[in-house]
Amino acid sequence: MSNAQHLASVMVTAFIDAVNRGVDLVPVVADSTSTAKISPFIKAFPDRLINVGIAEQTLVGTAAGLALGGKVAVTCNAAPFLVSRANEQVKVDVCYNNTNVKLFGLNAGASYGPLASTHHSIDDIAVMRGFGNIEIYAPSCPLECRQIIDYALEHVGPVYIRLDGKDLPQLHEESYRFKPGQIDCGKAKRLHWWRWVPRFTKQFTPRRNLLSKVFQPV
Repeated sequence: MSNAQHLASVMVTAFIDAVNRGVDLVPVVADSTSTAKISPFIKAFPDRLINVGIAEQTLVGTAAGLALGGKVAVTCNAAPFLVSRANEQVKVDVCYNNTNVKLFGLNAGASYGPLASTHHSIDDIAVMRGFGNIEIYAPSCPLECRQIIDYALEHVGPVYIRLDGKDLPQLHEESYRFKPGQIDCGKAKRLHWWRWVPRFTKQFTPRRNLLSKVFQPV
């Protein structure tokens, strides 16, 4: 389709425009410069990109540190490796600590096709929702993608943006305006596990006590 565009290219253009308008943005990649299609950004701002190598846990930890130092940190790598290999760092360094990191899950779903299940990411939204304290978005077309990214870079706090790995056509009219919260995945951004766990477990206290008596060693 003539109006189709790869969402990673939309992402990079949004990054360049953000830096040009004064956003102190620093992308962090894990040897994923080709996946992120980020060459135009490197050419425009060669000193702004950080490549940690094939080390997804370091990727997220570095981004969290940059955010704590006042930067707008964005991670750009494949969704299956971001979510699976850096699971604890996303949970603790970004979500629980509410750092200003924007996580971009590239080539999500089955975009990698014949590379098979090790490279597929079909559970990333479910995993991210479980962490809480993060906004989650899955753009459906280039226009929506650009507006979501612009919003995320201005928003203070963790955001996960899931990007398809294929060229996608425009689905909206030019007059379309994205509204925060209209397509995020449920109530993840308002979920604080340390607040609801005590109330949840309290409901089951009688049953738990009963089981402890039934299964006491004799």
